[in-house]
Amino acid sequence: DYHIMLEKADVDTVFVCTPPQHHFQIVMDSIQNGKHVFCEKPIATTVEEALTIKKASEKRSRKNSGALVLMPGHNFVFTPCFIEALQCVKNGEIGSLQKIVGSTASNLMFYGAKTDFRIHAKGGVIEDQLPHVVYLCHEAGGPLEKVLSIDPRRRGHTVVDDVNVEVELTNGIQANLLARWSGLVPALKFDLIGESGQIKMDLLRTPYNVTLVKDGESRTIHMGRRIQQYLDVIRNKHPSYLLEHMNFLNCVEGVDKARVTIDDGINLVRTLSEVMTIFEESPYSPVGMEKVAIVKTGEDVEE
Repeated sequence: DYHIMLEKADVDTVFVCTPPQHHFQIVMDSIQNGKHVFCEKPIATTVEEALTIKKASEKRSRKNSGALVLMPGHNFVFTPCFIEALQCVKNGEIGSLQKIVGSTASNLMFYGAKTDFRIHAKGGVIEDQLPHVVYLCHEAGGPLEKVLSIDPRRRGHTVVDDVNVEVELTNGIQANLLARWSGLVPALKFDLIGESGQIKMDLLRTPYNVTLVKDGESRTIHMGRRIQQYLDVIRNKHPSYLLEHMNFLNCVEGVDKARVTIDDGINLVRTLSEVMTIFEESPYSPVGMEKVAIVKTGEDVEE
């Protein structure tokens, strides 16, 4: 019973790594017991829950005379190539940012999950993989203005396992975000398209490489671990995990500022809620693939 842990155990921080439907209550209970909280994405399943979490955290921080650290788990924000890409945009390497294209592909075997909660979520891959490209999109281009379109599909599961979402950000930047479970080899590709150039990266497979395309020429920036980075991914030692956790723990110690805030978590929940609303209301083929069994009988089945 985690309530006993919160009340009696000598712990300062809580890591919430449960299925999303349990995040809200566990985070709230942890805050009310004065614990710093790191919570996997999304921090809640509704905007109302996310705002309630923020309010509770601020209230408890005032009571404690010191801020509680509450960090949503947006791990790929900490990927070295993504950080370098944002710096390139800031330096004007590709001119004004015009469009973002993000795609994530994975398969359910890659996780090594202890439960099958992902295939029972009503949004399927929308709730599982899409959040990664959404929070990266927010970090690079700003918050959501509106969802323009959504194309969900079921190719081999009872829930959506392939989705294409078109959105517009508050500053007018267009974004095309894709997520699917059907990929055999996991990948997380992210392209930033500007007035005078383009930045391309695969945050999952090559987290230390950034490719800059400009004036018809392509140049790859290497930040170390050229061969080792592939082995790190296979061994589940992606650099973003360690960097994310170190940032959180350093914030708890008071020696660093959070790279991902509760407001970032709220923005993610808000975008996912918009996507899910359109997904639930829009008509589309509910089944992408059906299995039929044909059984030969010796006599007329009516008789």
